[in-house]
Amino acid sequence: VKRGNTMVGCFPLMLVKSKLFGNRLISIPFTDHGCGPYAKNNDSDTINFMLEKINKLVHKFDVKYVKINSPQNWVQDVLSKANYQKGSQYFTFVLNLNKSFDNICKSFKKSVRNSYRKSQKNGVKVILGDNYNFAKIFYKIQLDNMKRLGTPPHSQEFYNALWDIFGKKKRLRSYFAEYNGKIVASIILFPYRDSVRWGAGVSLSKYRYLNPMYPLLWDA
Repeated sequence: VKRGNTMVGCFPLMLVKSKLFGNRLISIPFTDHGCGPYAKNNDSDTINFMLEKINKLVHKFDVKYVKINSPQNWVQDVLSKANYQKGSQYFTFVLNLNKSFDNICKSFKKSVRNSYRKSQKNGVKVILGDNYNFAKIFYKIQLDNMKRLGTPPHSQEFYNALWDIFGKKKRLRSYFAEYNGKIVASIILFPYRDSVRWGAGVSLSKYRYLNPMYPLLWDA
């Protein structure tokens, strides 16, 4: 949004088409955090102007709903007045890593520590998967997960693109859990500055009894 020659607002929004779930406008898809809307000097009129434009897109593309991930607090107030409803399907859990390793371990529940020890005794090993093959392996395990859950999976191309865009620049880290020479679980992490953000985690149903996610999170 421009006022004269000055940029005063920005609202990244993507149209996600689906015959199964219906068309949706999302800011932004495939992540739990969004990228807007933003307005210079926290101007609510700019936000409302952008929302009016979005309403036209809703009718044009027969959109089922508009989803805005993690808007700023003041923007939430503007959205509420525009009849947007606040959802609570997603939560963010934060682990402070400034403490010593021993203190972090002690803060975990006993059941968590026991599950980690059990995976070690069963011979589960964690290996770094920072190469292009990660996409193929992760996708294969994801198919097993989605079949169990009855949910359509992301495509192989989606994970290839993740590696091409983030992996080559060391902004994506992938770890595998190996058992008897077989990859049984994997996680994707996104390191940025002084934090690491969870991307996704999958495990083969047949080997879930090994608790492979615990060593992956622990060692990563």
